[in-house]
Amino acid sequence: MNNNTMGKIQVVLFDMFNTLANNSTEFWSAEFDKLVNQYNISVNAEEFWNIWREGDKKFSHSRIIADSDFISYLDGWTNSFEYALTQTGDKGNAGAMAQDCIDDLGKRPLFDETDSVLKALSQNYTIGIASNADNSFLHPVIERIKINLAVVVSSEDVQSYKPMPDIFEESLKLLKVNASEVVYVGDRQYEDVEGPTSVGMKAVWVNRKNEPVDPNLHRPYAEITDLTGLLDLLGK
Repeated sequence: MNNNTMGKIQVVLFDMFNTLANNSTEFWSAEFDKLVNQYNISVNAEEFWNIWREGDKKFSHSRIIADSDFISYLDGWTNSFEYALTQTGDKGNAGAMAQDCIDDLGKRPLFDETDSVLKALSQNYTIGIASNADNSFLHPVIERIKINLAVVVSSEDVQSYKPMPDIFEESLKLLKVNASEVVYVGDRQYEDVEGPTSVGMKAVWVNRKNEPVDPNLHRPYAEITDLTGLLDLLGK
């Protein structure tokens, strides 16, 4: 395989949400509108979502503490809804709310360019997915991808979250390749650049929102605004 841009890359490994599938705020806004109406929450959807996100930040911080017990998204978001309900003084089924979010995530659409880019790249590269996700919402989206995927590894599979190395190391083990032969593509500098770079992969940041580079983290090997940038970077 000839590739003058990135060296001898054999595998393109992708994050899922906001990389291949659209997980923008509009979907979350609609979900919280529904939950607020369903459970007669005393604050509006935006305020309830903001309070919930305070709890979600605690979950996000706790899951990257070394040697901490693994918490799935379902359990983490149940805790976040329990926090939000406590803060508003409302009654509701936190577990059912979290499950509703899980179910909704499984319906996220692929970005418009996802199918064509994956099809083009699959002609020359092995394609896989390594994503922070519960299998219950990752796999329904995977089923809509039309190409063959060599590996699919979730945080639930390895009981660990990006940027911890476990998900990347498991992917390498299953693929039976060296890290230098893999490029990882994701939408967040912390999880999707810092993580794969730490194990020796090249990292491409899909920076759709033109966020500034954090100088305290590894810089991406390359930065693109959408998936079509991979075609120039890697070649078809």
